[in-house]
Amino acid sequence: MPLIELSTALVAAGSSVVVPFVNKMLEKTANSLGDNVHGGLVKFFIKTHDNVAATGRSPQAVEPKIIVPVMQAVSLETDETLIDHWAALLANAADPAQRVTVQPGFVEVLRQLTPTDARVAGLLYEKAVYDQERVRHAPTVISTAGFAESLGLSLKELAVSIDGLFRLRLCDIPASVIYVRGKDELPPASFWSVVPTLFGFEFMLAVTPPTA
Repeated sequence: MPLIELSTALVAAGSSVVVPFVNKMLEKTANSLGDNVHGGLVKFFIKTHDNVAATGRSPQAVEPKIIVPVMQAVSLETDETLIDHWAALLANAADPAQRVTVQPGFVEVLRQLTPTDARVAGLLYEKAVYDQERVRHAPTVISTAGFAESLGLSLKELAVSIDGLFRLRLCDIPASVIYVRGKDELPPASFWSVVPTLFGFEFMLAVTPPTA
């Protein structure tokens, strides 16, 4: 029986209340899933349940193209921060209020983030401004000066992470920097100026737990 081990593991973890929650979300995909369960997957579903329960709303079914790759990724994840992001992502997909539309692309971006990338992106978007109702953001140029020290990273670690965020479209290089330096020239990581993207704002919203 598909997912019987998951249900058993949730009950064993003292979270039997999560079982109907999971069954509801998986009603479109349960038959296509195997019953191989990782300990992180149990923790992940408990976190997802708690995120949705905190809104006071009941979950809706989640499309297979979202929930299947999410479960595959989480079953291999060990970092607590990234598990939290996965739980928030699925909670937003399961939230009937849909304050953010969870795109399949968000799943692929989160799959490729390292724990360091997640911390750098989190700090970057703490400094960003987004008007969600108008689907518009102020093109604020944010300096990465001090990021390495604040996050306890070397400049090389920060540089590699920022470069990864560029690749994933979670930030961009200001046009003025491209014009002044040339598109193939970048300043040292400690002096980079970056611009958050609309895709990045929506992604960060999707990996943050939904609100009531």
